[in-house]
Amino acid sequence: MLPDHIKSGHTPNIGVLINPLSGGNLKGLGSIRSIIADNPQVVHHDVQTPQDILEALLDFARRGVDLSAVNGGDGTVQAVLTNLFLHQPFSVMPLLAILQSGTTSMTARDVGFSGSRVKSLQKLFKWAFTGGGEPKVVQRPVLQVQAPGHQTYYGMFFGASAIYQGIEYCIKHGLELFEPGAQGEHKISRGFLPTPTWSAHWIKHPEFSGAIQHFLNQETQGMQAYIKDMQQRSPYKKQTGD
Repeated sequence: MLPDHIKSGHTPNIGVLINPLSGGNLKGLGSIRSIIADNPQVVHHDVQTPQDILEALLDFARRGVDLSAVNGGDGTVQAVLTNLFLHQPFSVMPLLAILQSGTTSMTARDVGFSGSRVKSLQKLFKWAFTGGGEPKVVQRPVLQVQAPGHQTYYGMFFGASAIYQGIEYCIKHGLELFEPGAQGEHKISRGFLPTPTWSAHWIKHPEFSGAIQHFLNQETQGMQAYIKDMQQRSPYKKQTGD
């Protein structure tokens, strides 16, 4: 069921948050940007940090946005929810439309659009601006995570509690290595920096092997840029020379 301020018959005011560093977006944003360009009434911001997201949401609130599409992964969604609940930039909470734009996109698979992020954005705009399709609103409780001396976080799918418990266990038992799992920009603030991993595969079909190699060459460049950017956000103090 749509909320009253959406189903009253007026056209939703849409804002789109784009995280270029989310896993799915590393493949390119040309189609997404083209769709947005064809709908100039849509407000949009590129975001990479929680502060970027807060500033974008404040702008959305000033412009009367009541439906925000999130083109990012689980870490981006967690940062959006944290800013929405912690700073409350809106007098009325906007609807969120979550696109599958991360590497795992667990939140989007539960409460967001399924399938291609490009087709999902087209579907959202078609419904909003032409009335085509029947939207469905999915409601889920939002998890609040608090730890003494740390910022409060909000999210629907993230391993914050498990991470803190894992850290405490490692400290207590003298363990020097703790693996928090793949992906998740929200893990940077908890001290987990990205580390590249490798796997070996042999593809018998030469044309298929060539296509995969071409993709991997592009993905490697994107991942190297992603890791470099994440390393710059390290919470650890930088050591200076003598």
